Amino acid sequence: MNRPHWGFMTMIVLTACGGEDGGDSAGASGGGPSGYACDVSTSGVDFSESGRVEGSTDAHNTIRTEHGLPDLTWDDSLAAYAYVWATELVEKNGCTMEHRPQDGSSPCNQVHGENLAWNSGYAETAKGVADRWASEVSDYDYASNSCTAGKMCGHYTQIVWQDTTHVGCAMLSCPGNAEMWVCNYNPPGNWVGQQPY
Repeated sequence: MNRPHWGFMTMIVLTACGGEDGGDSAGASGGGPSGYACDVSTSGVDFSESGRVEGSTDAHNTIRTEHGLPDLTWDDSLAAYAYVWATELVEKNGCTMEHRPQDGSSPCNQVHGENLAWNSGYAETAKGVADRWASEVSDYDYASNSCTAGKMCGHYTQIVWQDTTHVGCAMLSCPGNAEMWVCNYNPPGNWVGQQPY
């Protein structure tokens, strides 16, 4: 019997405005991918919250409501940004999760917060993806603002980052009945040394 598989990663913003240096406190990928052009055509693509990403905003806001945080608003431009990166990962990276580079030298450079998810063997829902990210709450200690050793919690903290106001997501199918999900956030969260709320 084939079992569904899923995995996920989170984007950690390593430096904040004003030159504040930070470290990798919640499992960010280092270095970033190379060889990507991010010149994917978005002409004619519908970036409204519809189709497979429908319900993404509500799913995020349900999680945020638990902490009395303001609702996020869907942003078509963030969804287009997510779509471009999801397309790069599916077409040029074998449908393997990897964050946009942060070194400033790539046309794909990361400027927004980012959560990634991958699953295989079943069709995930937007709520299911957000709930998987939010399940990291059990590995997050608010008092120390850290993850349990060896665990990730940055997906959760990005979702509940108080100053984040907008979200946009994309989902692309991969070969072998798999899916690549990308959500981007603005303003980005996970600033090193700051608590999410």
